[in-house]
Amino acid sequence: MVFEVRLVENGKIKALRYELGDLQIETPTSWDGKWRVVVFDIPDKKKVTREVLRAKLRHLGFFKLQENVFIHPYECRKEIEIIKEAFEIWPYVNFMVVEEIDQLEELKEKFQL
Repeated sequence: MVFEVRLVENGKIKALRYELGDLQIETPTSWDGKWRVVVFDIPDKKKVTREVLRAKLRHLGFFKLQENVFIHPYECRKEIEIIKEAFEIWPYVNFMVVEEIDQLEELKEKFQL
């Protein structure tokens, strides 16, 4: 499936086309010390979509912190916006960048940081 997404970067709208199956998160040469966290609360009427989202996050290399909370060490806002748009789940999904988190050493080990 090909999706066209409009993103705003530095005040400019960019129209981008993506093959959902081709999404990948780039690994930079060094980690910036920040964690990307995806939190979602998708209603039961969209249960299948919720399961697909979990599978897609795992496929992208996210670690399941809690049932509906996934974490990744590298920049991935664009990829999450594409997924939210593709599955029409933008009202139910939040993306945040955090600098401090419990389980720091376990997470650093998990991601080999």
